[in-house]
Parts: sequence; structure tokens; C-alpha cells
Amino acid sequence: MHTLTKIIRLFIDGVVDDASASIVDVRARSIDEVIGCRVSSSGLCTIQVAPNIPMADIELRLIKHLTFDNYRAMFVFDAEAPHITRIEILLTGVHRLNHHYVSDRLYQGIQGLVSCRFMDIDDNDDSCIELKYDSRNLSRFELLSIMYSLGYSAQIDSNDTSLKSGIVVVQIRIEGMHCNSCVSNICATIGDLPGAIDIKLTFEEKIAVVTYDSRILSLAHIVTEIEKLGFKAAVSTDHYEIEPSPSSELNNNRNELRRKPPAITKKSDGIETCFIQVEGMTCTSCVDSIERNLSKVEGIHSVLVALLAQRAEVKYDPEYLLPSQIAGLIKDLGFRAQVVETATSGTDIIDVNVCMFGYV
Repeated sequence: MHTLTKIIRLFIDGVVDDASASIVDVRARSIDEVIGCRVSSSGLCTIQVAPNIPMADIELRLIKHLTFDNYRAMFVFDAEAPHITRIEILLTGVHRLNHHYVSDRLYQGIQGLVSCRFMDIDDNDDSCIELKYDSRNLSRFELLSIMYSLGYSAQIDSNDTSLKSGIVVVQIRIEGMHCNSCVSNICATIGDLPGAIDIKLTFEEKIAVVTYDSRILSLAHIVTEIEKLGFKAAVSTDHYEIEPSPSSELNNNRNELRRKPPAITKKSDGIETCFIQVEGMTCTSCVDSIERNLSKVEGIHSVLVALLAQRAEVKYDPEYLLPSQIAGLIKDLGFRAQVVETATSGTDIIDVNVCMFGYV
């Protein structure tokens, strides 16, 4: 493994599958200065060269050498092909000093990413990035989903003139809700989807008003996610497209729904367990609501809620919060909660009598 190498990324127009990628790979490795090479089926060619080689010289040689037959090599920023799609993304909390690190993570984590270029040069904590990707195997929704999973808060840049406005408001009738926890579960699930801007839903009306970016998220995907939760969803024909405004309430709502980048779990020997008696749970949506919301709180390591026992077991770091505060978070969700002071070991022992009819 060569640790001191230079990385060159090129786009090879004409690569459409693993077979054509293999042809380019063999040709690239025929150059003596090339130490390693990886060519994806989307056309992205990542080449390792020795550090003492002048970058400009080797780049021109590679572009010339890898332009042959039906293949054409170019810099990734110039990538053009029918299956290559360009998009501008706004990354929140990414400083200019971290651009190189972030781009490497995106290249490694997103299969089908061809080009990654930061477009701003100031010292703001928000960065605009231009991405080019293989639209044959990667949709905008999948692209942003992967970026979310990598810990980045990403949304389509509202100033990107290459994309048409696609903000849509739709009404969806939902059947099968039992309580307000069902409402919270649906709103949290849809609100976490890339492209979701706002959702309004009440238990009484049973109609969800969802605002979403159709350039990223499809209506079919929204319905599917609701049905995965065990509810029935019917789309109203009364939906319409609106023009977004950078200063509008829609953008403010979307900012509130941005995912918090996953925090690095602090290794500590002081993890403690508390038990909380929870009253008011009526169905599995109540359980999901408590577990989902508490799991997002820094300092909470695990949450296990038992519906029949009406009890929650929470493992937490006392340096961040106390059991009384955890109970308060549950109360904020609409349940009655009280810390069980007598729980010590985390294990309850009960006597169970099993009767088998028909046997002596």
C-alpha cells in the first residue's frame, strides 16, 4: 500500500459497464508512473501516481493515453455524457479548511459520483458544492440520502438555475391512526426524508399536508414510507406546485428538519441505566415515538420501551443529562412519565405460571 502518492481523478466518456471499465483500467496501468488505478462503471477513473511526478505533465499524458477508440478522457469537472447529471448542493457546517476531507469522503461513500467541486472560497461555515453523478444508477433522492448517512446536512441550492422549481404541496388521507403518537411517528418519518420540507397532520382530520421538493423526493416514495409504518394512505387529486423563496417560511421549515450530523459516541465507563414509568401509551406508534425522539438526544446511548409494562429503560451518560430530564423529554411528547427510583440492577424477576389444558 503506497501512502505517499498523488491522486488524479478523470472522467472517461464511453465507459458504460464493468467490461469497458476493465479495458480502461488495463490501459491506465500500462503507464509506468501509475501505481494504482480504479475505474467505475460510471466512468470515474481514480489513478495513483508517484509523488515526485509533475502533476500537470502526468495529467496531460493520461488524458492523451486514455483517449482511444470509443473512449474519451477529460477532467472530472468537465465531465459530459448523457448519463451525467449536474447538481449544486448546499452543505451546512462545512468550513473551507475541511473541503478536501469532505470531498474524499464523498468520493469513497457515493457509488456513481463522478465529480465533486467546492464553489465558494470564503470562510463561511456553509459551503456550496457542485456534484456530477451517474443518473443511471443514482437518483437525487439517493444522493442526498447517502450524504445524510455520512453526517452532512445537505439540500439543493436554491440559486441553482440549472434546475426548475419543483416545490409541491399534496394532501394525503391517512387511515389506521390510533392516537397522537401515530401522528408524531408519521411526521418524524416523512420529515426525515431528503427533499421533505414540511408536513402538517392532526389526529382529528387524518389528512397530511406535505410540502416537498419533487426534484429530490417522489410522491410514491412518501406514500410507501407511510404504508411501511402500517397505515393506509390515499393521495388527494388536489395538489399543486409553488414557487420557493429563499426567505420564505418553507425554507425556514426545511432548516428545522435538517438532520443533525451524527455525533461521535463518547467512550465512557460512566454509562448508567434508569427506568421510567410511562403512562398513556396505547400502541406501537407510542413506543416508536419515544424511542425515536430520545435516541436523537446527545448523551442517550440506548432506549428500550415496553408497551405492556408501560416502562422505558434508558442507558445514558450522566455527564450530559439526568433521569429527571429524560422523564421531562418523555412528558414533552404527551405522556405521563416518572422515574422509578427502586430499579437498581436493570433486571426484573417475575413468576410465571403456565397451564396446559388437557394434560395432568
